[in-house]
Amino acid sequence: KGVCATPQNASSMLQKAVAKVLQGLPRWTAETPRTQATVRIAYLVQVAVEAKLPMVRRVFDRLYSEEDTFLYLSDARLLDPGRVEQALGVAGADSRENVHVRAASHTGFYTWPRVQVVLDAVESLMKRRWDFFVHLSDSDYPLHTADWLRSNFARQRDSSFMRLIPRCTVGDALPDGARELERNFWAMWCGHPIVASCGSAFAPDFVSGTRFPREALEGAGMQFAHGPEWVAVTRELAEYAIAPGLEPFRQMIGVHIGADEMFWQTLVLNIPHFTQKIARQRWFIEWSNPKQHSPDTITDAHVPTLLRSRGEFLFTRKVESPASDAALAILDDTLANDGPASLDDLPQSGWELRRSCVP
Repeated sequence: KGVCATPQNASSMLQKAVAKVLQGLPRWTAETPRTQATVRIAYLVQVAVEAKLPMVRRVFDRLYSEEDTFLYLSDARLLDPGRVEQALGVAGADSRENVHVRAASHTGFYTWPRVQVVLDAVESLMKRRWDFFVHLSDSDYPLHTADWLRSNFARQRDSSFMRLIPRCTVGDALPDGARELERNFWAMWCGHPIVASCGSAFAPDFVSGTRFPREALEGAGMQFAHGPEWVAVTRELAEYAIAPGLEPFRQMIGVHIGADEMFWQTLVLNIPHFTQKIARQRWFIEWSNPKQHSPDTITDAHVPTLLRSRGEFLFTRKVESPASDAALAILDDTLANDGPASLDDLPQSGWELRRSCVP
């Protein structure tokens, strides 16, 4: 199930997938209201470290409602799902109909299996009622109540939230009326060989002698982008992502290094007649060293900025105990005593897909 590119078939699979992708992705046909009175959220939380379970429980207690659905994927190599159930208080007789804990294959960063476990989760969730799919790590923390988050999403029912960094962006107009093209230089764009992977069947590895034909694809008009894997997407976009007709696209992205940080972003730039909006990610994240894979840990030093701009963000990352304990205590106290942030100051969907280009 899913993309299976072995060292023997990866090159031929890519060639066939590219040929089909160049014929065009499936046309977008979904109709979505701009706003909605109320929405339901499906939360996917990936958990791998037992020491983080107290924080995972703290977030669960903040987010839980009977209206929403919660799916926790426990890394099968690192953490027993039973320990996650116990930590959440949903083991045995305490189980809840809308909370599920499952083992998932161990996946490393930057390769397709990390995307596949998410898409498999989306597919399993489709039997339930929800309007937004929110993908969280075990280091994310909500800045609002569950009711506030639902109200936020209801006001922007036709928007998905992600950080989207195109390979090429059309800049502002120059004095002569021309527009400068701004190019993004991401390490994963740097001509690496394609990657063979097949779930947990073997460790992903480069396939020597075959490089991803990105320049040829861009020459045909395809646009590429990257960004963090932590997103909030509409049900319609999630359903589109797992549709059978998108298999060639999944196979194509599946052999690109960094697939987990380019799948959603590249997808939305290339959907024919896409009518939904893309809003910025709205996770409060600080980077003191942009070259690191993981952002700064939230501490009390970040609290003044967080309190001033709490209404602009949905979640923050990364949080860890004990380093983040003082900051989270202040945030929780603010929410309890000052009430929710105003929904009237919400930043609206702002990314213009037409500003993306090909180099």
